[in-house]
Amino acid sequence: MHLMAGDNSTAIKYLNQIFNMEVGSLREDIQGYSQLMFLMAHYDAGNYEIMDYLVKGAKQFFDKMHETNTLQIKTLAFFRKVVKLPISDRKKFIQQFYHDLQALEQDIFEQRSMLYLDIIKWLGRKV
Repeated sequence: MHLMAGDNSTAIKYLNQIFNMEVGSLREDIQGYSQLMFLMAHYDAGNYEIMDYLVKGAKQFFDKMHETNTLQIKTLAFFRKVVKLPISDRKKFIQQFYHDLQALEQDIFEQRSMLYLDIIKWLGRKV
């Protein structure tokens, strides 16, 4: 809620609390979506200098997960690439990812993951 409202510092604070919870208290997929929301919040906050470090940490988490879905994999790859692009090229890259996800939204197997992580709406604000 805070993330979509543009209150990045509060979103980061609550996401940190999720990360510090006792292992096993949340489902693995919810923790994975929290990792991606954490990246989204830091990107919105303009914390580009630490994004590479955060993406590596999220990748380590996803490598340990038992099941990942296409949305999670594509979103992680998006953040890995977008932070390395010059700022002038980011808008075009974001637009391409936005269109890719709109096509993925039609996949019956990915619809539930789109409910958990409404990244299309987040990207729509940037397009």
